[in-house]
Amino acid sequence: MRLIQSELFNTHYIFFYKYTKISKKITLGKVKTNDYSLILLLMSEIPREGSIMYNIMNGKKGLNNEIKRFRFWNKYFIVPLYRFNVLPLFFIGKIFILLETVGRKSGLKRYTPIEFRIKDNDLLVFSSRGKYSDWYRNMNANTDKVRYKKGFRWYDTNISVIKEFDEKLAIMRWYVINYPAAARALFGWDKKKDTLENTDLGNMIRFIEIVKLK
Repeated sequence: MRLIQSELFNTHYIFFYKYTKISKKITLGKVKTNDYSLILLLMSEIPREGSIMYNIMNGKKGLNNEIKRFRFWNKYFIVPLYRFNVLPLFFIGKIFILLETVGRKSGLKRYTPIEFRIKDNDLLVFSSRGKYSDWYRNMNANTDKVRYKKGFRWYDTNISVIKEFDEKLAIMRWYVINYPAAARALFGWDKKKDTLENTDLGNMIRFIEIVKLK
């Protein structure tokens, strides 16, 4: 979001626009208000510039190269070391699972290391690229062929994609409270300045996908 604010007779006029390259949509708006809390909310939208999610949602220059490097390291280092029980020796299984899906086009097994969180005994994974992540699309194409490795053990699983906005919002609020360092890197959360009352998570929540693995 880009925001311009002016003040006239104690009334704030806020002009703003949003542009998301993936959806290729521009949203224009004007707000006339003397409610300072609304002004703070508009100025505190997540994700913030420089964060991983901001770069993804706004098509940062060079992002495709970063994704290629990420895939290279996954394919030739992270995935093999996880599959052959080397990384679990270093407690990687407490942070990442190795997700196995079947390619929606190739029919071949695909492996993706993904950060996970446990909430109310549910294992949650997050697609920061929303519906555009390959693992997410493969998972939805072959829901009965998904399993994951956590630590040294493989698990069969049933997937449940969280669709309700309020449920996703509750999870992300829980996330920023319990994992502020990860939230800062992922979408720019600042635990010293941000609060759940003055920070707008809505734009990000509509983009990301959250999946329960049971």
